[in-house]
Amino acid sequence: MVKRHQRAGMDAAGRLLRLHGLPPTSDGAALLPALGGLIKDHAHFRDLLMVCAPEQRGNMYESLRCNLNFRPHPLDVYVSEAGRIAEGKQLPTQDPEGNMHAYQAPEIGEPATEKPDQASLDILTAQRAVDAAVPREHLMLTCRKCTRVAYFEGWNKALAIHAAREAGWTWDEVKGDGVEVCPLCP
Repeated sequence: MVKRHQRAGMDAAGRLLRLHGLPPTSDGAALLPALGGLIKDHAHFRDLLMVCAPEQRGNMYESLRCNLNFRPHPLDVYVSEAGRIAEGKQLPTQDPEGNMHAYQAPEIGEPATEKPDQASLDILTAQRAVDAAVPREHLMLTCRKCTRVAYFEGWNKALAIHAAREAGWTWDEVKGDGVEVCPLCP
């Protein structure tokens, strides 16, 4: 009886996949490329990764990344982007036990009045070195002709724009409106 219900559930999933023009789950070699081809862009991929259970996110990323129509960013870029979006929208957080908590702005404490020890100074120095190496500005450009999306990073906005220009992206004045055009579009 259980096997019949499991088989019926698998048949329903197979019918649903076929209804959308996808191969059945039994054909995993064909299903993953088909699913990867349906992912539109980085934002769509990020949104799909964020609705996946955190412990399965890495598996999902690795399974789909080679089947995408674009070159994906590293997984941590998608996770950090989702965190920035959630913080901007002040979305609730979930603790390890699964309980939801209202958004709380991080608290900034009183400045330390004690002299820090050597270990604290070493950590502070290491943190400053990491901060100096990590780009602070992230620029997302969308081509107005073909809707291709590209991401550029830099220490500041000017360097991110410079990276885009070096990659061939141009600023086009059309009807008085400035738009970005990718290097593949005339």
